[in-house]
Amino acid sequence: MISEQGIKQLYDEFHTPLHVRAHCLQVARIGQLLGEKLIEKGLEVDLKLVWLAGLAHDFIRIIDFKDVPADLGTQEDQIVWGKLRSTYKGHHADVGAQILEEMGESTLAQIVQKHKYCAILNNPPQTWEEKIIYYADKRVTHNDIVDLQERLNEGYERNFANQPITEEEKERRQAIIALEKEIFDQIDLTPEDVRIALGED
Repeated sequence: MISEQGIKQLYDEFHTPLHVRAHCLQVARIGQLLGEKLIEKGLEVDLKLVWLAGLAHDFIRIIDFKDVPADLGTQEDQIVWGKLRSTYKGHHADVGAQILEEMGESTLAQIVQKHKYCAILNNPPQTWEEKIIYYADKRVTHNDIVDLQERLNEGYERNFANQPITEEEKERRQAIIALEKEIFDQIDLTPEDVRIALGED
């Protein structure tokens, strides 16, 4: 399995923006917290895998940016990002998974692929590691830990500004809320406690 140092090398190779790295760290922190709580209840969770998947899940997020701000990163970063955005087509979760798969990191690749928002309906997370990372990602806006509903609203507004919520989106949200309930029904923690437990309040 890839090491944390290996993830940092991915960041360097793909020039992962600093704010995306900060987001990944928060997702990993939430993932570790939830994993530990599930283990306390006798459930089997690979904490190392959760931590690494949290750190890795958005390493090539730059290819999905609608626009890359001119003042983001260095001149070298901008050149690399331009090449990445012309080389890789598709969702960053799929591309990231493909890159990890080619590195021989199949299990990590699957978790990264399944953190994609629409996966909750068409390729839903099955293992605890997949469920934890999918959910943890939906609790972090930039690098702020937020309420699930707030994050869902923010994401929808960012991608579908001023458009009414579709029936499919309502179904997705119901599935994500059900996933939150599935996790927290197992542990001695509420969704509201996450920020406090991680020292964010």
